[in-house]
Amino acid sequence: MVDIDEVMTQAQFGELVGVSQQSVSGLLQRGVLTPDAPATTWLLEYCTNLREQAAGRQADGGMNL
Repeated sequence: MVDIDEVMTQAQFGELVGVSQQSVSGLLQRGVLTPDAPATTWLLEYCTNLREQAAGRQADGGMNL
């Protein structure tokens, strides 16, 4: 079982949400995800980013998954 209150690796988070480790790395580089934050924070930030993408509020065209 995954404990989302803990910090997880990029690969673990990618597996949780269904994207590659490289995609998670890109999200960190672009400031979408906060470095060294617990998975609960990453999950909220990831979902916020998806909602903003869907609403067309990202000028750069999104996450490049």
